[in-house]
Amino acid sequence: MKQCKFKFYYISQEYINHIRKIDDKVSTKNRPYLGIVFKNQNYIYLAPLYSAREKHKRYNMNNIFFRIYDYYDKYIGLIRFSNMIPVPPIYLEEISYDFSNKLYQEYFYISKHEIQIKKKAKYVYENYKDYKDLCVDFKKIEKRMKRVSKGIGIP
Repeated sequence: MKQCKFKFYYISQEYINHIRKIDDKVSTKNRPYLGIVFKNQNYIYLAPLYSAREKHKRYNMNNIFFRIYDYYDKYIGLIRFSNMIPVPPIYLEEISYDFSNKLYQEYFYISKHEIQIKKKAKYVYENYKDYKDLCVDFKKIEKRMKRVSKGIGIP
């Protein structure tokens, strides 16, 4: 099997709090993120992982999320592309899945669907205006980050 390039990360809560001021659709809970799901010329994007919830089972399949299953085809989690965010590498902390059976099972499933996940992430990024009621405003966050990198703001 080809080596999966995805990794799990925690994102600095300081950074999350900062970009939440830019867009209130950014998730505030300290949760694992999957990365790098999308990359453009200037930014890398990570998508939050959500634990399985009963309400997720009722969601119609679409491009803004991806369900994750364990070895026994039991639903165990969700990747939400509508909440993916651009993150400077300085705010990332890699998580090892070696000590978490759930993360390992998620990684195993995700690694088998890497291409599909990247396609969905790119699609949501390119068409985020179609999901504006559900989706983080990627361009607005990028614009603010560009100002920060030029020394105009503080992350």
